[in-house]
Amino acid sequence: MSALAGTIAKPAASPLALAGGRNAVVTGDFWHGASERGLAQGMREAGWNVQEVPLLDHQLRSRALALRIAARLLDRFGARSYNAAIASAVDTATMDLLLLVKGSYVDPAVLAHCRRAGTTSALFYPDVYFDVAADKVERRLIADVDLLFTTKAFHLGYLDTLRGPGRTHLIHHGYSPLVHRPHHPLSDPAGYLYDIAYIGNPDATKLAWLTEIARRFPDRRMIVAGDRWAQLAQGTPLDGRTSQGRITGDLMAEIIQRSRVSLAIHASPDGPEGWRDGVSTRTFEIPACGGFMLHEDNPELRALFVPGAECGVFTSLDDLCEKVAYYLAHEDERVAIAERGHARCVPAYSYYERAREMLEVVTRHRG
Repeated sequence: MSALAGTIAKPAASPLALAGGRNAVVTGDFWHGASERGLAQGMREAGWNVQEVPLLDHQLRSRALALRIAARLLDRFGARSYNAAIASAVDTATMDLLLLVKGSYVDPAVLAHCRRAGTTSALFYPDVYFDVAADKVERRLIADVDLLFTTKAFHLGYLDTLRGPGRTHLIHHGYSPLVHRPHHPLSDPAGYLYDIAYIGNPDATKLAWLTEIARRFPDRRMIVAGDRWAQLAQGTPLDGRTSQGRITGDLMAEIIQRSRVSLAIHASPDGPEGWRDGVSTRTFEIPACGGFMLHEDNPELRALFVPGAECGVFTSLDDLCEKVAYYLAHEDERVAIAERGHARCVPAYSYYERAREMLEVVTRHRG
């Protein structure tokens, strides 16, 4: 039996009887610009009532060592509190849908609670790997949730084997219109702060590639933003060209729009399956913010954008450096591509549209 099952009571008759198949609970981190915030707002735009259960209300997160130690000690109590809050939200009204975004710390007992309450459970999984230990996502949750929405085409065969065919659906990442948008027109080139920008998490391949770009373009203004980049850059050509921490939300949108070239480089293949992203959130956030996107070339990207017309593409480190030099030297062409990429992306690739796609699947599932 689940260690958390005792904290989840049997569903009670709700005094709030809202009919019409339009009520949902959405869980996740809910930081500014996060997928769950965009999806929840998209459901509202589609006419649904949404109750949010933020994970961060039940966790202690800090960089300070003492608070990190305290957070580890309190982790299991926070998880119990979070799961109890989800179950309570399901009981608040006649809930048609529980949408778990990523599913971190969610106990499978919540799924049984939903079934008893007549609520469809769904998981939106935006990450590459189902790393149970790191993400606190139980494999039984992935297997047993009623509907699973993945952003990765390469997940489908794996998930069909794990869950059975027809229970997993591909829905791409998107951008959040509340956050990922042009903050101001950029008609004056003096409005640019950076020539080259990369925003994302580090790995060994990204570090090597971005260090080489910094070496080849020493006189260009460059920013690499994200956790741990400042430490990794010490003693390299990237030193002094990184942020001091993670950049999200409005600041990220501002950096993208005010950079001549924004790079979309994905993590190296990892894990036993050797999976690697073809597209990610940045694929949609960069053009949504009005930035020029220089993206790794692959078939998945080409199904979404037209290379050379709506984004730039590269196939190797040398090709990337050549394309950076080319687009920095051809401002009119670069600006025109960015404008067409923005028009392609907005509003078709928003999380509001992704929510609409998701709700169509949920409605069919519920009959």
